[in-house]
Amino acid sequence: MDKKSNEKPKKKKKDFDDPGISYTDMNVPGMRFYDKHRYSRSRIEFSKKERRQLIRAAFLRILPMLIIGILGFTLAFILVALWLR
Repeated sequence: MDKKSNEKPKKKKKDFDDPGISYTDMNVPGMRFYDKHRYSRSRIEFSKKERRQLIRAAFLRILPMLIIGILGFTLAFILVALWLR
């Protein structure tokens, strides 16, 4: 018997076309090209009063959406409770 007649033809592998574009920051610890000084910025120091003002401002900025979310879940819970009654 001929061995070639029993073998299946080999499929050609398709070449992978890599555009070389990275959509995320690949500068992370553990990668061989990691550069920890790439984004070196001087750290800004805040006084206690400034820090409290920043936290208060952030909280007041988030507060309306937090209230809307809580009210939405409450309304949904009430509607489901009434529907299943």
